[in-house]
Amino acid sequence: MLPLLTLSTTARTETAPWCMAGRATFPALPALNDFAEHWLPDAELSERGSWIFARSEQWLMAFIERPLVNAEADSYELYRELLTAPELQGLSIARLWNFVPEINQGNGDDEVYRQFCLGRFRAFQTSGVQQYPAATAVGATGDKLQVYVLCTPQKVLLGENPLQTPAWQYPRQYGPASPSFARVSHVLASDNAPPLWFVSGTAAVIGHESQHALDVRAQTTLSLENIAQLVPNSAKPLYLKVYIRNTTDTAGIEAEVQRLHPNVPLCLLQADICRRDLLVEIEAVFVG
Repeated sequence: MLPLLTLSTTARTETAPWCMAGRATFPALPALNDFAEHWLPDAELSERGSWIFARSEQWLMAFIERPLVNAEADSYELYRELLTAPELQGLSIARLWNFVPEINQGNGDDEVYRQFCLGRFRAFQTSGVQQYPAATAVGATGDKLQVYVLCTPQKVLLGENPLQTPAWQYPRQYGPASPSFARVSHVLASDNAPPLWFVSGTAAVIGHESQHALDVRAQTTLSLENIAQLVPNSAKPLYLKVYIRNTTDTAGIEAEVQRLHPNVPLCLLQADICRRDLLVEIEAVFVG
């Protein structure tokens, strides 16, 4: 079976390479350490229009980017295209990543993130999607909405954190449409592959409320505690990806993550977080 993901250190570039079948794409996020992700490194690469696909027997990863001018309308159109793409039909979505320019710009319901959530929600509804995949949505530089999607023919189970309100059940105060994602996706084991757990971008939230305002170390610790609620104790992290709002917090966040997860590879990126009072967000892939 072709490997799903390999990791490497790489000479520092402005952004951390995200490689698909050997083709480097570059999420618009400043890199804070020397790290590269190699998804499906031995898979077949193909393109259709502005889409890039990497395909193996067990996995399909796709990448698309489009200018984001009207956050709701443009997010809706991109997600409608994604959900109806012929390459994805018959597959289950295991994971989504969304890199959203100027994610915190605007006030109230006009905030870019809330408008993105509305467009994504409308696309899911129009397409008949009722169970939402694990996902990350963080800020990005530039002016393009970038979306990565990972699909599989394997069965995917979705999970929630008992300490958190499911994002899709958030109250109205967080926008006209609740964020449409699950906290974790569990891809069941197959004959020649162990089970995998794709943990969504996770922050210092209990119930639906942000915790530890201005205390970046406490936010980091709680984020990792929330991740621990999502996977069995027997599962081992392949790596942790940490999104950091303020680069001056990098050393403290890295030290706290390494204290709790020594010897686990880290990818550190600068990004605005979906809520303005959150300073750090962490995602992960676990195996076993």
